[in-house]
Amino acid sequence: SRGRDMTAAVAAWQISRRPLRQAGPVLLAVLAVATSVLAVAQWSSWQRSAQDQASFAAGADERVDLSPQAPLSLGQVATLTEARGVTGSTPVIRSSVMMSNSASVTLLALNTRHAVSVAAIRPDLVGGSPGALLDRLSPTADHEAASFLGAPVPGRPARLEITASVHGKSVGQPVLFVEVTDAFGIPYQLQAGLLRSNGAATTLVVPVAPGSKAAYPLHITGFSLQYVMPTTQTPGATLSIESVRGSASMTGGFGVPFAAATAASHLASSTTAGSGQVTAQPSVTKTTTRGTSLTVSFQPGYGISPSQFGTPASPLPASISVAPPRPAPTLPAAVTSAFTAATGQRRGSTFPIQVGNTSVRVTIVSVIAGFPTISGSGGIVVDQGLLQQTLAADGAPPVPVTEWWLRTAGAAPTRLPGGATLTDRASLAASL
Repeated sequence: SRGRDMTAAVAAWQISRRPLRQAGPVLLAVLAVATSVLAVAQWSSWQRSAQDQASFAAGADERVDLSPQAPLSLGQVATLTEARGVTGSTPVIRSSVMMSNSASVTLLALNTRHAVSVAAIRPDLVGGSPGALLDRLSPTADHEAASFLGAPVPGRPARLEITASVHGKSVGQPVLFVEVTDAFGIPYQLQAGLLRSNGAATTLVVPVAPGSKAAYPLHITGFSLQYVMPTTQTPGATLSIESVRGSASMTGGFGVPFAAATAASHLASSTTAGSGQVTAQPSVTKTTTRGTSLTVSFQPGYGISPSQFGTPASPLPASISVAPPRPAPTLPAAVTSAFTAATGQRRGSTFPIQVGNTSVRVTIVSVIAGFPTISGSGGIVVDQGLLQQTLAADGAPPVPVTEWWLRTAGAAPTRLPGGATLTDRASLAASL
């Protein structure tokens, strides 16, 4: 009488004794349970499908698309990446690349180290762990320990003070630019100012991040000198970066000088000259580092823009640049299966792509079924920092970041940069 096992047994015995009377209710109960199970399974599959579609379309919890004419400045990055509710972020460069067979594919460059915890990547689309895929595209530990990242800038400076000079009276109107790279690997070309070509040192103050809203730490990854080329052959000239100092505020004093560049043996150089009758191209002959200073010896070249349609002849613009060398001969890339079908490339293939006006060679290290936000003829995924370093070594300007992918906890950022649009994964899933 104290046991409970008899209840189910007696109930089953009673039903078996009256099958005709109990068959109807039992059948209805079975059908109700089966229908409920089917409905729950279908609902769960539907919800998962909507979430997967939203993740693939958005790329992350939030995607901020920037206006092509208004990328974030160096001093604006933290206003978005450190906004309330944002727990992770990665910059993204998206562009269209035309292949040799006239197929148009998507180039997606993102910070692979940060994207591991930010991008919504389904493991089955990349053939395993998303982290393992992104590690194959990431800079190696040796790369991060070497001089490819440039000279580190101590502290959290809001301004830089650069003391520089140009020795070479034939170099007309020399304007100095400094390239600063933030913690996401995004380079920024900052105009320092006009120098005198008589060898006199000029102290230039460069605003970096008013309000210290940059993504610290920073690195100096190059210098450029834009000038007017002489019209006749002249002796060589010299650009000297005598000291660089930082200030943590827009009004305070500057600290002690720090290294302006990495070791001279690890610097690459590049030159450009305007279109016209260029008799001799500019060239960098030697780079020297001593203590915290950097000296670049160069031949300014010479040429002239001939008169046309009654306009008088005029001198040509030119520039010289120094930066860390290419991080590798080729850039590791992951491509989608749609890309291989459209282009005929395969794992291990090496081929050039055009980024701006620069040709960059990439090597396929992974072929994947798909990647968030890439559709159509497929695409190429590379590391944003390695791409920027490759371009800088060739003297090309930085490629502006067109998107930011964000991981959020709770609400999405409410204040966006001007001209930016927001794609919210949760809202997209709800609409599906």
